[in-house]
Amino acid sequence: MARQPAAALLLGGIVIPVLEEVLFRGVLLQGLLRNKKPWVAIGQQALLFGLIHFNPAQSVGAFLIGLLLGWLCYRTGSLLPGIGIHALNNLGAFGLLIWLPKVADGRTSLPELLGSNWAYAGLVTLAAAVLAGLLWRVSLLALPAAWASTPNSPEPDPKN
Repeated sequence: MARQPAAALLLGGIVIPVLEEVLFRGVLLQGLLRNKKPWVAIGQQALLFGLIHFNPAQSVGAFLIGLLLGWLCYRTGSLLPGIGIHALNNLGAFGLLIWLPKVADGRTSLPELLGSNWAYAGLVTLAAAVLAGLLWRVSLLALPAAWASTPNSPEPDPKN
């Protein structure tokens, strides 16, 4: 992979996230939402998203991000937030593999690389605060009309 970093970043960081979001949130989630309650549909597509990664250690994280991305797709009615987050996640992972192989293979840690546990804790806290703020903002959005008019929607149809 290190021989072709641009190709790896393009494929793993852009192409794969777009294809996975279209398949899992665009096709699978939307199909499940026609017959299932939203949290059941989101959970089922996230479980399949985790299982398709085949690596047990990666599957747990993929399941959790599948829940987040499924909820974002459901709340916004768009694949774009999920594609953006998925691409950032993959670009970060591929970036570690390419430019920081000692961190990627466990020979050193990010706190050691940053020079302090406090710097690492600050970055994690900042990332968590930004994510919490975005999730809070998205949770205030009304459901898109397409979801609100489905039989299993938690919100009433805006046409009534």
